[in-house]
Amino acid sequence: MTNSTPVPNCLFDEILPMLKPAELKILLIIIRQTYGWIDPRFPKKRKQSDWISQSQFQHKTGLSRKAVSTAVASLIRSNLVRVYDASGIEVGGSGKGRKFYAFYCPNEQNVLKNGVKNIPQNGNFLPSTKENITKITLHKFQKEMEMAGGFRQLMAQKGIIRITGNEVVILDTKGYQYWREVEGQVS
Repeated sequence: MTNSTPVPNCLFDEILPMLKPAELKILLIIIRQTYGWIDPRFPKKRKQSDWISQSQFQHKTGLSRKAVSTAVASLIRSNLVRVYDASGIEVGGSGKGRKFYAFYCPNEQNVLKNGVKNIPQNGNFLPSTKENITKITLHKFQKEMEMAGGFRQLMAQKGIIRITGNEVVILDTKGYQYWREVEGQVS
């Protein structure tokens, strides 16, 4: 079926009875903005997360600013929605700047076979090549690398490389070069 968005069955089977109308609207927008689009970095995969502004939520749902904020906060508390900053770090809905939203089904496995957590992938998680490498970026990078367990694992989480056994496949050479430069600044 063309011009359609796949909706995970867990929404209908497990989640729907627990949702308030505003929360359902927000979840449907997140699903539309993610699963409704092909990820430009992986042409055969759907997006797992997307930047959605408060005004976009308001416009697309017809909800007030307060209703959007309340519904999003409730969905985050119930672990149905995860929020990331532009570098892919989970922020839990707090903080300023662009926020990338991802829908999570309960009881769904989000771990890859190689044991690396499957962080939602989105081309926007990579910083612009024009971005200056700042102390903040370096600090975030160090923290991310520590949490991931090393450079290779971090690149796998960001969807820049794929690790299968002893083989490493670079999926995004531009992103890989950028983060190699950041790693060089840290060393």
